[in-house]
Amino acid sequence: MNKLYGVSAGLVAGLFSVLFLNELFKCLIASCFVDHPQLFLSGIHLSMNINFSGLSFFRILLIIISPLLFSIIMVEISSLIMKKLEKEFIRLNLLIFMFVNIGYLIFNILLGILALILKSTYTNDWGRFLESSGFTYNQKLVFMLF
Repeated sequence: MNKLYGVSAGLVAGLFSVLFLNELFKCLIASCFVDHPQLFLSGIHLSMNINFSGLSFFRILLIIISPLLFSIIMVEISSLIMKKLEKEFIRLNLLIFMFVNIGYLIFNILLGILALILKSTYTNDWGRFLESSGFTYNQKLVFMLF
């Protein structure tokens, strides 16, 4: 029963991080470059509406990859904490938390690649960024795969 609580706690913490904290971090980064970024609740997660016009390429890129950087930072912090602890409950909690964040990273990047390859009308942050970049189709593919 103790393992079930560890898995549940890790899953809840990971989902909270992915659904809310990543977008809050993105909003914090965006507020450095844009006046009043708008956060709103979209379904079960936070979303942000940003107007990319007038921003430089690197500022847009920093805003777009900030949730990914936050997830990477959270995974690294979790692994550092896991090395120090010996309690099985917290280690299991951190392991599930790390899996959720790594899954978010993989899903986010693969979604951007698939939307680009299939020339989907689904527009996420990656799609809006690539549209504003002025890259050719081949350059967009190389960028997303990189």
